[in-house]
Amino acid sequence: MTELLTATDLELWSERNDSREHLPTLVRRLILAVAAPETLRMPAAEAVGLPGLDGEVTSPSGAPPFVPGGRSVWELGTGRDPEDKAQRDYRKRVEGSTRDERAGVVFVFVTSRRWPGSQEWVDRRTEDDDGWAGIRVLDAEDLAAWLALCPGVHRWLASEQLGRDPHGVIGLRDWYRNWAERTRPTIPAALLLAGRDVHVRRLRDRLRVEPGEQVVASASRDESVAFVAASLMAKPPHDTTTMPGQTSEDPPVDVPGGSEELVGTVGDTEPGKPSRSSTTAEGDAATGLARATGAPAELEALLERALVVEDVRAWRRVAAHESPMVLVPVFAEPEIGDALRAGHHVVLPRAGRPADDRLPRLHRHLARETWIAAGLDHDRADEYGRAARRSLASLRRRIGRPGWLRQPPWASDATANLLAPLLLAGAWADNVQGDLELLTE
Repeated sequence: MTELLTATDLELWSERNDSREHLPTLVRRLILAVAAPETLRMPAAEAVGLPGLDGEVTSPSGAPPFVPGGRSVWELGTGRDPEDKAQRDYRKRVEGSTRDERAGVVFVFVTSRRWPGSQEWVDRRTEDDDGWAGIRVLDAEDLAAWLALCPGVHRWLASEQLGRDPHGVIGLRDWYRNWAERTRPTIPAALLLAGRDVHVRRLRDRLRVEPGEQVVASASRDESVAFVAASLMAKPPHDTTTMPGQTSEDPPVDVPGGSEELVGTVGDTEPGKPSRSSTTAEGDAATGLARATGAPAELEALLERALVVEDVRAWRRVAAHESPMVLVPVFAEPEIGDALRAGHHVVLPRAGRPADDRLPRLHRHLARETWIAAGLDHDRADEYGRAARRSLASLRRRIGRPGWLRQPPWASDATANLLAPLLLAGAWADNVQGDLELLTE
């Protein structure tokens, strides 16, 4: 993680024209990193100019001192005079609601500027006795303290908004976006889940309980990481159960009552954003944010706390962090003991052999339906569905953007025909007689 951002960094960021569009995204991600709200609406990007509240949150327990328990309404500002903005927003909300409507609701004003006199303003508004359950202000100093507790959000703001070097840590959401966008068309998150419903539920269930170690194995380490991300970001193409005698190549059979119910909603109103903007990735259709089975708010909260750690130095920093996180190390032999003792989930992505306990191959029919939903015609979707089932890594190389995904140098060398069988031999099972016979030949 980069050097911690300060209130001064936020003040400088506030001078930028786009800070007004992205402050709601920052606050939204911070809320999800520390709480699992029942409802959350925080319009961002071009939607910031729409009439109405800047945000509404319902979180039974909240996350003191930043997120109030119960229902709260939020107003946000990046201007140089936070008191003027707060006062205007406050009067607008009082005049636009009844006392009964304000009962039990906390009014929260967030500014990315320093506001030394914020408590005096809160005290005066409290004396007005307008019927709010509470009035709070979070200024740049508070946001800096909040960011220090949320490494994934801190990394996003530091690297994508302020251009700082992330130093070996990247949010799982951002890792997936980078991985998926290396192909044309972009890999839909739901594709990673095609025919893997049981494994999706298993991973989610384990992340909902006490922290521990989990291994996710597939044909490649990157596919394993992508599966973990997709499990928190997307809904499987269909929630189906394989009937007795049915194989993963058979058409899916819908089972009544087999799908998990949606138990919460998180508004994601960030319209009109360019699909390739790294700073507005939250709205990408490719990533399909947490409209998932289970509790979407809970899953997106886990996603905000999930970090991919790329080296030992970064691991030592985040493993000792006091805020519970989901850590996904992608370097060899991480020491996970300290991370587990600190209360973090650790998900170990592996490249496993077919004989190992690894994710099943993607379901061809469900993969095809996912590609159709992504906008491909039937024939091309069927072709890509078949290819994804055979080898997702091979399909990615085939549809990779120019210069992004390349064949390894040995594959185009004159010795490729000799090297390929040696690589394949490493994937054979030594307890299968046919494999042993062919290997002997």
